[in-house]
Amino acid sequence: MDKKIKILMVVLFSILLISANFSLFSGEKDFTKCPACGHKMEKGKGLEFDHHGKTVHVCGEKCKEAFEKKAADCTHSTTYKCPMKACNYTTDKDGKCPHCGMALKKVVKKATYKCTTEGCKFTSEKEGSCPHCKTDLKKVECSHHKVDSKLHKSHKKK
Repeated sequence: MDKKIKILMVVLFSILLISANFSLFSGEKDFTKCPACGHKMEKGKGLEFDHHGKTVHVCGEKCKEAFEKKAADCTHSTTYKCPMKACNYTTDKDGKCPHCGMALKKVVKKATYKCTTEGCKFTSEKEGSCPHCKTDLKKVECSHHKVDSKLHKSHKKK
């Protein structure tokens, strides 16, 4: 075989391996981004905790604290309610109703609008103005909290 064809085949094969995210040196590891700082991390590594029923993986304790601080402002909430109309039992934990024994139904409430006034915690599922402050409500969407670029820079300094 001609030398140029051999070189071309090696280059094409290398491009194919790179495009498939395959590396001969690092093995077949699956990576993801830390939702707190945006750092690239191996899936399943770091700290793990629950947020709105989803398992979240973060780099370390500092990222977990930052994520939880942002989560305090999150407008989503999940409750569990007894499906029986006569029973008004509601809780924040899944299970069975202590009164009638029926399995509780998951109710996800998404408050998508929040008051913009400092210190006011009013949220609503409808657009409009705050009944307390009379200021416009701002649309809020929880995307499992945006990446904190300041936290990401602090990782690089380590």
